[in-house]
Amino acid sequence: MAASRLTNFLVTAPPQFDAVCTESGISFKLDHRPFDYLWEITIDSDLLTSELADQHGYIMSNDSNSLLLEVPLFSHGYEYKNISLKGFFGTFEIIMRDLETSEVQGSTIKTCPFSTTELISKNMRLFYFKICKI
Repeated sequence: MAASRLTNFLVTAPPQFDAVCTESGISFKLDHRPFDYLWEITIDSDLLTSELADQHGYIMSNDSNSLLLEVPLFSHGYEYKNISLKGFFGTFEIIMRDLETSEVQGSTIKTCPFSTTELISKNMRLFYFKICKI
């Protein structure tokens, strides 16, 4: 009986992404399981699709083995904290929802430290772009 409950839990547990910090953002990887169809993967309340990834500048690949999602720093969905001259922290969350009810059943949250040079570099590129358009 205990083995049956454990099997049911494993089958119905929401998927968990592996997440790693990179110099330019956060990378997420999900190894596919046979029962992943039970879940919706969302960013905030938006279903993660290739169209959403394109719209927000995420780099996504999805094959029969895994889903890879690279989320560049300063993309939609990040939350920033502790901004100082030395650096800041960026947090990104991927939410797993029940397919039938859309209720949140789990999430993968990754917080990474970034150097302030990334922030300055991004602002300088925007500044340069605006000047060149004038």
